Formats: sequence, structure tokens, C-alpha cells
Amino acid sequence: MTDVKNKPEKKDALQDRMAWQEAERLIGYQFTDKTLLHSALTHSSVAQTPAHSYERLEFFGDRILGLVLSERLYRTFEAEDQGELTTRFHALARGEYLASVCLKLGLQNCLFQENGQKKLAERSSVQADIIEAVIAAIYLDGGLAAAEKFIKSNWQVDRGVPDSLAENPKSALQEWAAAEKLGMPEYQLHSQSGSDHEPEFKVRVELKGFPAATGIGPSRKAAERAAATAFLHSIYSAKKGKN
Repeated sequence: MTDVKNKPEKKDALQDRMAWQEAERLIGYQFTDKTLLHSALTHSSVAQTPAHSYERLEFFGDRILGLVLSERLYRTFEAEDQGELTTRFHALARGEYLASVCLKLGLQNCLFQENGQKKLAERSSVQADIIEAVIAAIYLDGGLAAAEKFIKSNWQVDRGVPDSLAENPKSALQEWAAAEKLGMPEYQLHSQSGSDHEPEFKVRVELKGFPAATGIGPSRKAAERAAATAFLHSIYSAKKGKN
């Protein structure tokens, strides 16, 4: 008679268990309820129901991340106003940042997905969803303290100007202006010079109550980005000088 307790694990079950152990190692957290981790790393293409994929967890994780980041920024930057905190928050909560956390940890390699759709894990939107789902899974398994520990370990809060300024300074300026209730920034072409092959555009950006800033670039759009960057840097520099 075969001893059920000593019966070897099936190959697929053993591989799954090893995959979960690797995922826990990458995350830095050991789950009591392994089904939460399974759902957080399962794409809807192979899930039995929406509840068995990361989609519902991703929705919840987004809110948990927002709470933790908001409190951390509020307590870290005591001298900054609502607009500056909003700019910092969006820099840390945007999809690109979440995807970078996923790539740094290597969790995209743990995604369970339908055969033939291996490129899903290469999408930055999927990588961002994985991270938000993992945050929710940790919260449901170990509480807010565990989720907060994971977030603090993987989100770098820089006291300098937020990185989002370099990637999308016009959006960053617009978000800051909206938070400060200052209206929309206005961009005006100041001058255009150079040849057809090497043009140079000079653009001014204005916002009520603040000195205008100027940017130069090889296209009007590039000059507008440069002007927005200059405007935001002037705000942060002025704020830093007061502290």
C-alpha cells in the first residue's frame, strides 16, 4: 500500500511551488495565504475567473500605494505646499515608475500567462499592474505595516526635483498649477531663428503671479518642454532658498 504522505509531488505542482518560493524571495515577503500571491501573479488569460487574476488586486493596490506615498511625502516635505507634493506624488505613482520597480525585482518573469503571449510580461502597463497587485496581496496577507515596508523598500523619495520633470515637464507643470488653482500655463513663441535644417525656437511660459520662464529647442514642442522645466526648477530653487 502506498503511503500518501510520502507520495512524491507531481512535476507541475513542484514547479509551481518553486516558482512561488522564488517570487517570495524577490518580493522579500513570505505569504501565509499563497493563493493571494498566485492571484497577484496570474494574468486574466489563464485565470478561472476575474477574482483569480491580478485585476481586482491591482485596483486595490493602487489605493494602498496612494495612501502610503501620500503620508510619506506629507511627513518628509513639511515645508512644501499642495502643488509641490502633488508633483512629487505623480512622479512616484506613474506607471513608468511602477514598471521600473517590477523590472528591478524581476517579478515580470514570475507572471503566469497563456502560452503564446509571453510578450505580455514585457509591457510596462502589465508590469505596473503586477506591482500594484503584489502590494494589495501583501496588505491582505500581512496588513498595512507589511505593505508599507515593501513600498518603502522599493520607492526612493528624492529630496531633489522629481524625475518626472525630465520625462514630461509640461504635464508636471500643469499638475502643479492645477493643484495650486492657478489656471493653465500659457506658452508663447518668442522667436524662431536658424536655418531650415537647424532651426532654433524660443518659447516663453507664463503663469499668473509668477515670473515667465524661457526655453530653447530645435522644435516648438522641445522649446515648450525646456520652458516648463525652467519654470519648475525656478519654483523649487526659490522654495529651497526660503528653507
